[in-house]
Amino acid sequence: MAVTVLFAGVATRHLEPALPWYERLLGRPPDLVPNENEVAWQVAGNGWIYLVADPDRAGRALLTLIVDDLDGHLAQLAERGLTAEGIEVLPGVGRKAEFTDHVRRGHGLSAAPLEQCPVSGRAGLPRDGSHARPPRRRRDTRPRRVRS
Repeated sequence: MAVTVLFAGVATRHLEPALPWYERLLGRPPDLVPNENEVAWQVAGNGWIYLVADPDRAGRALLTLIVDDLDGHLAQLAERGLTAEGIEVLPGVGRKAEFTDHVRRGHGLSAAPLEQCPVSGRAGLPRDGSHARPPRRRRDTRPRRVRS
């Protein structure tokens, strides 16, 4: 089975107050408005981000956008009033800029240079997902005193 289209959903409590923030993030109004509770932007080929009013699921989304020019994208976002909360250098991987949405909760957005994308066929993150795993804690094997 092949995946031919991706719709990545972001649930929000109310669509109307969230919409301007996403329009600034993506640089334009939505490309698709299927109904009064949902809007969508085509962000790459067959890749879409949709924003949906769904109070029960609101505040749990996380998106990662991998861009070709991180500094250029950050400058464009700043012109539209969005500033990264910080830029993190990931040794051997690239840089990551993080944003949170209009209510400063719910999810983060990050961007990294395309040349560091693990699916670009170039250098980047290990394909086995080991970059996402927390460091393993060593088991404490010291003898314990038993109090009586």
